[in-house]
Amino acid sequence: NQIVISLKCENQTSAKMVYTQDNNSKEFNFTQNENVLSYIIENTGCYSKFPGDVCDINSTIYSLLALKENNYPLGQGTLSWLYSKNLTNSDKAILYYLSADTNSLNTLVSAQSQYGWFPLSNEKYKEDVLTTSKIVFAMAQLNPETAYSFSDRIIKAEDYLRNKFYSASPTTKENLLWFTFTERKIEPLLAIWPGIIQTKSLGKFDIILKNDGKNNASIAINLLNSTQKYNISSKTIKKLTFNIPFIGTTDARTIVENLEIVSIVSGLDGIERTYNVPLIILTNKSAQDITSGTINSSANEIGEGDIPSILPDYNYTDSDLIQKNFYFDEKEIKRDILSKMGEQTFSITLKNKFESEIKNIEITTSSSLITLGPQLSVGFVNSLSPNTDKKINIIINPNNVISSKQYSGEIIARGYLNNQKVEAKIPVEFNITVEMSKSCKELGGQECGTSESCTGRIDNSKDVALCCIGECKGSGGNQTLGFIILGVVVALLLGVLFFLKRKPRKEASEFIKEAEKRYEHTFQRPANRK
Repeated sequence: NQIVISLKCENQTSAKMVYTQDNNSKEFNFTQNENVLSYIIENTGCYSKFPGDVCDINSTIYSLLALKENNYPLGQGTLSWLYSKNLTNSDKAILYYLSADTNSLNTLVSAQSQYGWFPLSNEKYKEDVLTTSKIVFAMAQLNPETAYSFSDRIIKAEDYLRNKFYSASPTTKENLLWFTFTERKIEPLLAIWPGIIQTKSLGKFDIILKNDGKNNASIAINLLNSTQKYNISSKTIKKLTFNIPFIGTTDARTIVENLEIVSIVSGLDGIERTYNVPLIILTNKSAQDITSGTINSSANEIGEGDIPSILPDYNYTDSDLIQKNFYFDEKEIKRDILSKMGEQTFSITLKNKFESEIKNIEITTSSSLITLGPQLSVGFVNSLSPNTDKKINIIINPNNVISSKQYSGEIIARGYLNNQKVEAKIPVEFNITVEMSKSCKELGGQECGTSESCTGRIDNSKDVALCCIGECKGSGGNQTLGFIILGVVVALLLGVLFFLKRKPRKEASEFIKEAEKRYEHTFQRPANRK
């Protein structure tokens, strides 16, 4: 278990090794023997409080304990180093636990006093709280068969430690809570809902009591000078319904009473624990303050799945509440993009910090981004569980953009939380720059004249706004023909007008005579027949 570092030098010299870890440095001087420098590292596997310090028992024990709690392997050399030391009963308890040395632990626990405590040293037989706590830990953490054989000793020691707990120092309490009274041994007592109740005269209300513990609980509920008693078995839930009698006040005021719940958990410690739930009662107006009648109650055992139907729907419509619990992790997306870069991909993360799942989440982009052809890797999420997130990729294609422009919009996620609609948005802004790197001629195009039209496609170039990639077809011939036809028509009209002006006008009487003659000729009677 040694590491030897040797340096052979041509001349006599000195050397040292500097070891640095976490801003802590330690120097080690080499031993000189003529022209050879050497340093021996003892690989004992022990630990020190600070890098480079001398190993100590306390640091080594707690280091091994931390390694074991995190499922790291323990070095056998380190355990051997501890066995070689003169340990207290407190240190031995942890060592025997680490090495699973049941035989040595049996010898150690035999030193327990009739009052339940263990001494720090058998030579100085005196009660010690921390030693007792660590030995209880070692006894309880061994395999179930061994722990069962120690059950009487463990119970006696825990009673002793429980009596010492309240007067102990904060450091001692911390050790007791870690070694003896761990969270694994905490007995759940009673869950009560709601924390505050509002009802009215001649009204009723429900209260739910849930016993999560492994022991049955006896419950007494005191309200308005009446007491109702119930038994709640382990791992069950009861809904209690209370009917309020007539309560009148001279000014129909609101009164506040206490609903007192007294609980005794069997098999725990026999201590009564009292919980007070504020009860707000809206009274009726009456000639005097009066309570007429008694409280009636009923109890029904319900299942876990029945609770949501009993609890009132929570109002999730508050915008601040939604923004804090359903949101995109990124505050915004803002990018400057060259169109020639092609498709661009960005990632966003949708988070659900509510205690309930969000269902049927639809993810869309605003219509102002349609030119960029946005594509979402996820367009619909069936369910987003509580305190989870979903990564979404958005792809845009700036190749469709003809001229440089800023595109602003939003990515929107809409879902349902307990049948109520919730929404999350993230603003996006893309500044697309279209580079005109070639002239119209370099693109193989030309600029059409004012009387010409392009038979191909129109493109942008650095010198011409409308570059025709194709042929420019003249439209002058058609225009000339149109002008000729128009001129002929105009000339004919002018000629007719001129002719009409030159022709002598007839008097009105002449027109009448001519009309009479035509009339007589047309309607002339035939000659009389004899």
